Amino acid sequence: MTCLEKDQKESQTLLIEIEGIIKLFKGLRNLLNTISKDLIGLNYSFTMGLAHTPKAASLLAANSRLLSQPPPFKQAPSQQDCLLALRQLPLDSLQTEAQYLDKLSNMGLSQLGQLLDLPRAALGKRFGKDFQHYLQRLTGERNDPQQPVQPATRFTSQLFFLEPINNSQMLVFPMQRLLDEFCRFLELRQLRCNQFNWYLYEGRSQAGQNGKRSRLTIQLSQAQADKAAFLSLSRIRLDKLCLQEVHTLELRASRFVQAHASNRRLFDELDGTPPAEGLDALLDKLQARLGPHTLHGLSCKAEHLPEYASKTRPVNEQATTLQQDHPPVRPTWLLHQPVRAQQRTGQLFWRGPLELLQGPERIENTWWEQTQQRDYYIARHQNGGLYWVYQDLRNKSWYVQGVFA
Repeated sequence: MTCLEKDQKESQTLLIEIEGIIKLFKGLRNLLNTISKDLIGLNYSFTMGLAHTPKAASLLAANSRLLSQPPPFKQAPSQQDCLLALRQLPLDSLQTEAQYLDKLSNMGLSQLGQLLDLPRAALGKRFGKDFQHYLQRLTGERNDPQQPVQPATRFTSQLFFLEPINNSQMLVFPMQRLLDEFCRFLELRQLRCNQFNWYLYEGRSQAGQNGKRSRLTIQLSQAQADKAAFLSLSRIRLDKLCLQEVHTLELRASRFVQAHASNRRLFDELDGTPPAEGLDALLDKLQARLGPHTLHGLSCKAEHLPEYASKTRPVNEQATTLQQDHPPVRPTWLLHQPVRAQQRTGQLFWRGPLELLQGPERIENTWWEQTQQRDYYIARHQNGGLYWVYQDLRNKSWYVQGVFA
């Protein structure tokens, strides 16, 4: 059990159970060095304490400077080593109510070791069960379950500028700092993000309140955790702004999805060539330049008639796919409206003669409004093109509805 104590101005304690991960980090020293490096990178001042119980670790971390012989961190200390370290501490270091400390001082006790030598039953009768249970949790005689930390469900971080910024290019560097923090947040929680917001606070009113607030929404077609992609889209949106005096930059995100491993770039990396920009990245850049709700794609609908079987959707929304064991052959392009074909002596004509190759495939639907009965065929034009045609069984007329690529 280790305890990390933040600086004395705003003291906070973080308890970490490390027994199960010492082997993963190839020893206690490597584990503690990793924790120390991360905390130093976050500009924390801290002290560490190792012990066999949460309360003992917290107590040793908060009072490590008072120990004449602190336990070594070369290996996990035993219970006996932890108790020997606790015995060195003064009584006023106990994290308990002041009334108990006053009574102990009146009894002539000054060291924690003196208190631990007293019989627990006698202490319980004189100070009550709460104090007795506290000592038992401190020494490990009683279990002390802890409430686990729940990670934040959203990300928010701000940067305040000593001098206002009125140039969009000067905001790129602070944006990178916040994106570093944001990508670290995503990495540690194994999350991906497809939308986040920048907030730019400009000017101040005479009463000292925040003035104008601008919001830049960054939307991505696929959730990811790529700092370069985030920064590129942010710069595109930022170039379109006319800034005055920005004194605060804030990054917020609350829409996340679980990360899934991908190997789409495996072979690109093996041959040493940089991966080409994918379609998702291109769509994201176009949407950043043109604005939200400007790019749309197609999504499936549960309809039988072809003209009703698809709908438009924003590119940043997940497309709907219909699962079918043996999907039927469908053309790449559908005409906006079916075009009537002619019949000449048993031969179909539409900009030239058509030859039926495959079919029929019957489609019926909308019986509750107006019955539709169609027999669909694949037809070849005299120029070699393939068309999707159907015969309306109600009036025996023929129509061209689609073109195969």
